[in-house]
Amino acid sequence: MSQELQQICQAKDSVLRTKNLEKFSWKKAYNELKQTCPLVTELMLLIAGNKNKQIPRIVSSIAILLFNRNSQMGAIQAINSILMFRGHIRTKVYTTFNRAGLSSSYKSSIRHVDQICQNFDQPVRNWANRVASHYTKKLKETAHLDEHNYALSSVEDHTSCSTTLPVLETPAKGHTDLDTPDRTSAEVFTESPYTTVMATETDEISSFQIVMDNLNMMTKARHKTEDTSNKMHNLVHALAVQDRVSADDLEDCVPQADILTIPNEAFLPSKEDYTQLNQEYNILIQRVLVENIIELKECKEFVIYHIPHQFSKESRKKVVW
Repeated sequence: MSQELQQICQAKDSVLRTKNLEKFSWKKAYNELKQTCPLVTELMLLIAGNKNKQIPRIVSSIAILLFNRNSQMGAIQAINSILMFRGHIRTKVYTTFNRAGLSSSYKSSIRHVDQICQNFDQPVRNWANRVASHYTKKLKETAHLDEHNYALSSVEDHTSCSTTLPVLETPAKGHTDLDTPDRTSAEVFTESPYTTVMATETDEISSFQIVMDNLNMMTKARHKTEDTSNKMHNLVHALAVQDRVSADDLEDCVPQADILTIPNEAFLPSKEDYTQLNQEYNILIQRVLVENIIELKECKEFVIYHIPHQFSKESRKKVVW
């Protein structure tokens, strides 16, 4: 038995070692003990008796003894201490449990948590780097185009450059007359003649919004003196939220039509809009009825819970903070 315990303590790839914490599972640990320490495992099984769910208890019992023999065999103790850390257990409990071999010390627990969470924000950092490089490249291209336009305008004696967007001198007279200047390949939506979408593909970097909010915190002085007093910290909390629907395919040019010449019918709901709105109201009323009237709960399968629209696919995507 001593040789078996010495063999498993010397195994560098043992799942009971603290450095192999990510590989740990009760089943893996039990199989390793049965293969490396068959006599010790059989003895523990004999002591525990034939009971259900005994694998975690057998592994925990042997792991406590191995941790007393070799402090590197502390995977079970590290897992217990991390669970205690998440439960905001007091530091005195760490000391008591560590003496019993049930958990690591408080300092070791902090080290385990730091080791696990050292790359927790790596996906956000990668995204931030991609966004920064993307828009840096975009700014360089824009600056290059601006220098090109300035050179052309200076040669043409300050005349308007053909690559710039001209301003319409006469207001638009009708819906179909509103064309996007210098965009011959632009596709026009039939729902609204005043919006255009570029035919080019959207950028691979999704757009995002910066959400900010105030964060106020007061620190009180235990003993107020001339040099120490209560302090109020007025901070700003900022979050970057990815847009589920990208707006990079929209044009940057300003509207070319005179607002006074556009008829009110272009903004007011039409008869089709009212019909569609009534249909959506019916769906919403059906939801309320089947959720609040017990007799109608059996009709839930006939109720539409997602109103289909042209952006249904994009709206299913999860918001990334």
